[in-house]
Amino acid sequence: MKNTKVNKHKFLISALAVLIMASIIFAFVGFTTKSVKTKEELISYARNSENGLVKVKTINGVKLKVMLRPNDLLVEQELGEGTTPDKAEVNRLRDKYNNYLYFILSISADGKDVSTTRLADMQAFSNRIQTLAFGMGEYVFLTNENSDTAYVVDYIYPRTYGLGNSTDLMFVFDKAILNESDYITFNLNDIGLLTGTTRYKFRKKDLLTLPQLIL
Repeated sequence: MKNTKVNKHKFLISALAVLIMASIIFAFVGFTTKSVKTKEELISYARNSENGLVKVKTINGVKLKVMLRPNDLLVEQELGEGTTPDKAEVNRLRDKYNNYLYFILSISADGKDVSTTRLADMQAFSNRIQTLAFGMGEYVFLTNENSDTAYVVDYIYPRTYGLGNSTDLMFVFDKAILNESDYITFNLNDIGLLTGTTRYKFRKKDLLTLPQLIL
């Protein structure tokens, strides 16, 4: 009778282990097979607030938007349109970008590019351009719930010379900030627009489960 109970107990443990493993495999397969055919679909996914990849605040007429830039968009851009790359090249580029997080920060004041708005004089204009072009690494950083900090590895500021509706910058961060954390916060200190420090919280799950572009 005792052996029967032991065997039954072992059977239940084995069955439970199989169910857990099946769930893990199912989740893994579900993640790796999620894909989109075009970059437009991937951009649309990132812009959909329900997917948790874009955060927006408006303070004193200044609109601040932070959005994850999916790595596959950078891979696709480097491959070039109209090309048919082999799988090895695609994997090489994905590995190249995989260790980093890319965020687009868009700032507009009264619906305009902030490089030319809300400025008192030419000196203020010069200071604003200097900050946007060379100093944003001092204003932007990531943190997680463990109080770890990731500083800007690099950033890009394409000037629009006041012709755009917003100032858009892309920031690069080390992806290791996601280790041992469930969320990260994008922190932006005031660059002289009277917004104060603003924070934008992103879930790790949302950042790591976006669709893959078919390349």
